[in-house]
Amino acid sequence: MKIKGKSYRTIWFDNNTVKIIDQTKLPHQFIIKDLKTSKDAINAIKTMEVRGAPLIGATAAYGLVLSIIEKNDLSFLKKTSEDLIASRPTAINLKWAIDRMMKKLLGVNSNEILKIALEEAKAIVEEDVNFCKNIGTNGLKIIEEKAKKKRAR
Repeated sequence: MKIKGKSYRTIWFDNNTVKIIDQTKLPHQFIIKDLKTSKDAINAIKTMEVRGAPLIGATAAYGLVLSIIEKNDLSFLKKTSEDLIASRPTAINLKWAIDRMMKKLLGVNSNEILKIALEEAKAIVEEDVNFCKNIGTNGLKIIEEKAKKKRAR
């Protein structure tokens, strides 16, 4: 989305911080919130500062990245993954993202785990962006066809 001519995504990673657009403030305020810990990510999911399946999944993936930054420890990572899932237990994309991240990270050398986690979280975000673009492109075709049929009546 563009705000005052500048492009934004709903979530991004910058300087060991996850940045989100606080969905609870829209449409009246545009607030960028910093998530610096895994608890911040859990809270953003619980309080609905992030909304929509893809964004919830992306926040969960980045929550594991933040967990590794906080404490590069496998038991802490596993506990964080459980806490993230518990933050919105019915969110399918959340559990899917956590499972995908954990599958990628288990057994990884602790010196490489942050790099791999960050790459995987970014891949999840990019895939979701592309899915949404495809939905929009295909949806536009359907809408245009329906509009043509209506005009032809």
